[in-house]
Amino acid sequence: MTPGQEPGPPPAVLACGEVRTSLLPALQALDSRAAAQLLGLRADERVLLSERPNLYGRSPDTLTGVDCPLPSANGARIRAVGTVAARACLTEGRVLQSSAYFRVPVSGPDHRRPWGHYLVRPGTVEPFGKLPYEAVAQGLLNGGRPGELDVGLIADGLLTRLLRHPCSTSARP
Repeated sequence: MTPGQEPGPPPAVLACGEVRTSLLPALQALDSRAAAQLLGLRADERVLLSERPNLYGRSPDTLTGVDCPLPSANGARIRAVGTVAARACLTEGRVLQSSAYFRVPVSGPDHRRPWGHYLVRPGTVEPFGKLPYEAVAQGLLNGGRPGELDVGLIADGLLTRLLRHPCSTSARP
């Protein structure tokens, strides 16, 4: 690392993500222009579109800040802070998928840092102290408890937001 260079994300010991899938409730498939409108989640980044061999569009990533306990199989409360990244994809103008994901390093700081620290590490959630990664991995697989980080809720929220977008609802049967 050179002086003045921002450090990269710490090496991850766990990665977690969830995907939600839905068909658009429209009579006709969206064309590339409508797909770009639907997936335009951020004004500062463009939607990636491909028309060959099939119409495919992918939104830019959006970030959701989190400050909550991680799921743990042994009941330990492991507080973590960071950002969960989410994006959406549209295939053939009909199949809409949203995904949310994050990674967790083996250890983190002992205190909360300013949000700017977390924003330059998109999709990284840092635990306070050392991460009991086996217990957290099993907790993530078991689904966790209320109040703990639930990446599926973030993916669900993005999918719901897109299904309510005028482009996806304008040609309902």
